[in-house]
Amino acid sequence: MSAAKLYTRILLGTASVLIAVWYAAAFYFDPYGVFGLSGYNRKNFPTNTRYQKIDHLLRNNGHDGYILGSSRVNYYPVDRASDLNGLSYYNLTVSAESSSGLLQKLRWLAAERKPRHVLIGLDFDYQFLQDVIAATDLLRQEHPAVSGENIYSFWLKYLSVGRKQIERMVRANAKPQTEWSLDLSSGHFALPRRDQLIAQNHPRYIEENFREAPESPGRLQERSFRNVTAILELLERSDIPRDIVITPYHHEKMASFRFDEYVAWLRRVVAIFGRVWDFSGFNSITLDDRNYYEYSHFRRHVGEWVLLRVLGSPGDQGKVPGDFGRLLTAENLELRIEQLSEESARYRNSAANLPRPGWRSRAGTIDP
Repeated sequence: MSAAKLYTRILLGTASVLIAVWYAAAFYFDPYGVFGLSGYNRKNFPTNTRYQKIDHLLRNNGHDGYILGSSRVNYYPVDRASDLNGLSYYNLTVSAESSSGLLQKLRWLAAERKPRHVLIGLDFDYQFLQDVIAATDLLRQEHPAVSGENIYSFWLKYLSVGRKQIERMVRANAKPQTEWSLDLSSGHFALPRRDQLIAQNHPRYIEENFREAPESPGRLQERSFRNVTAILELLERSDIPRDIVITPYHHEKMASFRFDEYVAWLRRVVAIFGRVWDFSGFNSITLDDRNYYEYSHFRRHVGEWVLLRVLGSPGDQGKVPGDFGRLLTAENLELRIEQLSEESARYRNSAANLPRPGWRSRAGTIDP
C-alpha cells in the first residue's frame, strides 16, 4: 500500500472515530431532551418541550382538556382549570408558539386524543407578528408525530448539536440553584430562583428585571390568519369546545404594539372565532409590575384570575378584579376598541408612565 493511500485511510478513520465520539456525546448529554436516555439535562437549560410533551402524551393518555399557546400560557395552572370544570388538563405551553404550531398540535390532538375542551392562548406578537420557527432552531422543532417529519431525520439534527450548546448545558446543570425546571406530568415549567428573589425583595426584583423596554417585533402576517381560520374549522369539524384567550400583556409590552395593527388584528380574530376572551389593555392587573416576572410573562395568580373568569361559575366572578377580562363578540367589539383607545390615551398622559431611572425610551407606543 502506498504511503498516500495509508495516510488517506488513517485520516478517514480518525475523522470517523471523532464523528462517532461527537455523536455519542450529543446522544448522552442530550441538551434538548429528545433522546430521553441519560436524563443529564435536568435544570436551567431549557429543553425542546415541543418534543418532550408530545412524547409524554404518546405514553400517557389520561387527559381530556388541553391548554395551548406560548410560554405565557404556562401560568394558566392545570390544577386550577381542573378544579373549575372537572376535566383533567395538560399544559402544552411551548416557547414562542406559532400559529402553524398551534394548528399542527390541534390536528394531532383531534385525531389522537379527542379533547373535551381546549383553551388557546392567543398572542398578537408571537403568532401574528413573528410567526416563523427556523429549521435550525433546535429548541423549537415539532415532534415528528405532529409535524410528519421522518423521525431519523429529526434525530440527526440533534446528533449534530454544537459544542457550545453542550458546554452551556453542562454549566447550567452545575449551578447549585434551580432557575428553570420542567414537570412533564403537568406540562408546566417552574422558575424557582425568580420566585425566591421576589419573596426576598420584590421592589428590588422589579428594579432589576424591568429595565429594557420591549419593542414591537414585526408586522402582521397573513398566513397567521389562514392558520387560525383552519384552527376554527378543525375545532368545529371535530366538535371540540374551545375558549380563545388574549394574553394580559404587561403595560410596556402593550404600549410597544402599533395601535392600528392591534385593532385590525382584534377585529379579525373576533370575526374568525366569534367569541374571544380579552385580558389585554391597561387595567389594574396589567399596570402593576408585581403581577409579572418581566415584560413578557405574568405570574400564576394572574393566570388563576383568567381561569376563574373564563371557566368559573357566576359565583366565581366576584373573585376576579372587576376591570380584568371581557368576553368579546361582534356586538361589543367596537365599544371595546373605544375603551382601548381611552385607556391608552390615559396611559400616555399619566405621570406614572414616566420612564424609571436607567430605562431607555420605548421604541413604539399605542397611538390611536
